[in-house]
Amino acid sequence: MGALGGIVFRTEKKNFEYELLACEITELRGQIEQLKREQETPMAYQKAKIQAQIGSLSRKLQVAQTEAKQRAQQIKRETEAKVQALQKKAAKAHGKAKVNVKARIDQLRKQYEDSAGRLHFRTCSP
Repeated sequence: MGALGGIVFRTEKKNFEYELLACEITELRGQIEQLKREQETPMAYQKAKIQAQIGSLSRKLQVAQTEAKQRAQQIKRETEAKVQALQKKAAKAHGKAKVNVKARIDQLRKQYEDSAGRLHFRTCSP
């Protein structure tokens, strides 16, 4: 990529998916709010068109929110499965190995919390 003048950004797939979903949700909400402001104009022929656009965007927003919720639940299940496996491993480990496994558990939980938080607090710039 460097030879072609490109830049490579590395990120985990789940983080990338969260960012895309969060950005889509933010953009749809912004478009709906803009259309609602435009709908306040007195021209009746424009109101119907704007209302149809609002309906279409609202449906897209609902789909994106449902997808985000399902993805968050999937990642939560995956994270908990990993944590349970590591807890079993920690129960059998001793000394430094046990400390390392517990640190990995804490890291997994933090990663999940950070990822889930992206969906609620992400803002997108054009």
